[in-house]
Amino acid sequence: MITAIAMLVMALPTTAFAAGAARISRPKVSEFFVATAPGVGCFIVAEAGGGTVVCYTETRSFEQKAILSVSGEVQVCARHVHAFADDCELGNAGEGTPTFKAGKRIVLGAFRCQVVRYGVSCTVIATGKGFYMTAHHVTSVGGAAIVPAPLRIPQFLSPDRSVWCVMEDRTCGTYPKPPTRSAAVDSQGNDTFCNVPELITPPGANEAEGCFQNWNSSTPVLAYGHSDLYNGLLCMSAADGITCTLDSGAGKGKGFRIEESEAVEVG
Repeated sequence: MITAIAMLVMALPTTAFAAGAARISRPKVSEFFVATAPGVGCFIVAEAGGGTVVCYTETRSFEQKAILSVSGEVQVCARHVHAFADDCELGNAGEGTPTFKAGKRIVLGAFRCQVVRYGVSCTVIATGKGFYMTAHHVTSVGGAAIVPAPLRIPQFLSPDRSVWCVMEDRTCGTYPKPPTRSAAVDSQGNDTFCNVPELITPPGANEAEGCFQNWNSSTPVLAYGHSDLYNGLLCMSAADGITCTLDSGAGKGKGFRIEESEAVEVG
């Protein structure tokens, strides 16, 4: 069985270097179960420039995951599920993972976790920000901001249903009937925009030109304050529209913001 830690390590470069060449710095990892909260497990990943702490709970009917970054932000996924559906992408603990009792403290890199009476508390050492997790809840510690973890769905509508995003194509567009507009970003962060202000049917055509011909009114709605991460694109839903940027690679942070009346470049 491939564990969450194993997948992280497998994703790292493994190029062999000549003698005397600098070696790639591997992340340091600590993984454990929490004796005071059955079903709760954690792993700490410390690496140059950052790292994360991830704690999770998995039962047949409920799962949750909290991810703490060095900035002190905590992303939380919590779902009522059927038969270990793994909607929160929990992964699996490695064989031989230890179980720690109350009072045990684990310090690695920028983070500190301590097993307490009903769960585990994990914080950024420098700021004290983090989270406290029991088998059923996640709460803020030290004033940490708790935000919903990104969904991982292939398409969605904006809350006002004026924008449809297709993550596979890294494209969002407004309702097909003009005036219509669309925006797309490629893997390098280059944007492409379309704007059709009027309903015009070219000679010999059967339908009017538009930027976004198809439309799926039954796709899920991405609520304000929530995000979706799919195909390397991170889209955030807010009152001023949908903002989509690349999550990694050379174009990381580049993308667009789109709503019914405009589409603009960001990053």
